This record gives sequence, structure tokens and C-alpha cells, in this order.
Amino acid sequence: RGKFPKFMTNELCSQEFPVHAMSGDTEFNLFLSIWAPTVVGGLFAFLFGACAGSFLNVLVWRLPTGQSVVTPPSRCPRCGHQLRWHENLPIVGWLLLRGRCSACRVRISPQYPLVELLVACLFLAAFLAFYAPLDRGAASPFHDAASPWWHLQGFARSWPAFIVVVISISGLVAMTIVDAKTMLIPVEIPTVVTIVAFVGWLVQG
Repeated sequence: RGKFPKFMTNELCSQEFPVHAMSGDTEFNLFLSIWAPTVVGGLFAFLFGACAGSFLNVLVWRLPTGQSVVTPPSRCPRCGHQLRWHENLPIVGWLLLRGRCSACRVRISPQYPLVELLVACLFLAAFLAFYAPLDRGAASPFHDAASPWWHLQGFARSWPAFIVVVISISGLVAMTIVDAKTMLIPVEIPTVVTIVAFVGWLVQG
């Protein structure tokens, strides 16, 4: 008699099943059914993080200079060329443009895709730490990754708290970049993060 592998949930790990009674297809289908929601959710978290990183690039460029973060739309700071929708895609847009403005060919800083990739990876890491069906026993390296509350609630019942966490992460990244460049932290960033935290936890209940 054997047990499910440790990458599955604690509940499943504690249940014993005859190894010989499970075919390869059955094991794969079981693995897929357990991990599919995490893969889909993780992909969404990564894409959401990339979009958030794209907005952070706007914040760290415009806030210190007193510009609006809403208007005008993203454009080349040298020639004023307004980016088309596909040129404004997080990470991919910079690669499509090969790091240069499509109008004046001025070089675009790699900071833009790097910030987008960083925030995307941080969102993905947070999602996996909270919701991935990993072994979280006392001997597991994932034991202290997150409170069991997240995994027990699931994303459907804890998404407001997750939004609070990732917005806080975004705020820290934005404040770090602005502080490194200007030695100042715009008060708007911590203010928005604080408001989101209060509202998010009220919604979470």
C-alpha cells in the first residue's frame, strides 16, 4: 500500500490507496484535477502582476514630476509618439519593439519590462504560497510559507485579502524605485495602499 505524492494536499496525503489499483492515466488525471486550478490561477496572477507592473512604471515616472497617472496615454518621452495597444502590452510590447520607439527609434529603458516581470513573479509567488496544493506538514519546506487559513479558504473566499497583499507588494515596489531615484516617497502611494487595505479587509470580513 502506498500514499499520494507529497506535492498533493495534506488531506489526500493522509489517505492511503493501493498503488497497484491506479493506472498511469488515473494518476495523471488525478494530478491534473488537483493542480489545474492552481495552474490557471497562477497564470492569471502572473498576467495581473504584469499589468500592475506596467502601471507601476507609469507611477514611478509621473508621480515625482507631478504629472497625472491617468492622462495622457503612454507615449514616447522624446517624440511624443502614443503607443499602440500591442506596443503597450506588458513585457511583450518592449520585446516587439526591440527596446526602441517605433517612431523615433530612441532606446527604451529595460527598466520597463524588468519591473513588469518582477511584479508578475511576485504576484505568482504569493498565489502559489497561499493556494498551491503543496505538502505543508511540519517537516515540509513549505510549512511556514503561509497561514493554513489561505489554503482552507481557497481563492474564491479569500480574494479580497489576496488583493490587499498584492497591492501592498506593488506599493512597496513602487516606493522602492521612486526612493532609489529621487530619495523621496510620494505620499499618494502609501495612502492608496492603506485605503485598499482597510476596504479589502472590510470586504473580507
